Amino acid sequence: PGMERRKLNTSRYSKKSDSITWKVELMFHSADGHVLKLESEMVESASLSGELSKHLDVHQNNRSFRSQLKEFVSAPRESLLLFMKRLPCSSSSPMYFKLDPSVSLESVLRGKTIIEYPVVEVVLEADKDKYPLFIGEL
Repeated sequence: PGMERRKLNTSRYSKKSDSITWKVELMFHSADGHVLKLESEMVESASLSGELSKHLDVHQNNRSFRSQLKEFVSAPRESLLLFMKRLPCSSSSPMYFKLDPSVSLESVLRGKTIIEYPVVEVVLEADKDKYPLFIGEL
């Protein structure tokens, strides 16, 4: 289990374009406690809002995911909040960074510790209190 994330990591650096393509895990947390994990490949210049649109807007290839994400599809986009766990942190009392979905992934990740690849928690506004913010974020 300790090496699992390393094996699953598909993030890579392109010398030619001098950029990183990240594997990003999107964890959609529904009100009933169900979590749906989607994995995406994102270039560092892309925004998280653009990535969410790939999964939540109507596209030919995402019908099965959309049906599992009904709460998120029907919610206004501005009511979806994105968090990333602060690392290192205690498993008994994790703290989170609130992410700005409109800026580039590179900007979102700048100054944060990442282990193998980023995991983004996608949460409905009604559930935001379950994700205590890191004191530097207040």
